[in-house]
Amino acid sequence: MKQGKVAEESGYEEKYIGYLEHRKHTPTLTAMIEISKALKVSPVETLTRVLDLMPKFAYLENTTSTSHRDTP
Repeated sequence: MKQGKVAEESGYEEKYIGYLEHRKHTPTLTAMIEISKALKVSPVETLTRVLDLMPKFAYLENTTSTSHRDTP
């Protein structure tokens, strides 16, 4: 599904959906639920997928955390 369609279906701006996709923002629980509904996926399934993928992408968290600490 394209970002514009997800935005339209979830009630969020397309720019925000893009930020989430590129890890520029972290969604609230409400946003995660609304976006899951727009994608026609259970919010529980979305959360389960995120938890399953977290170990695979843990190195990104370490990189992101470090870069934020360096910023004044």
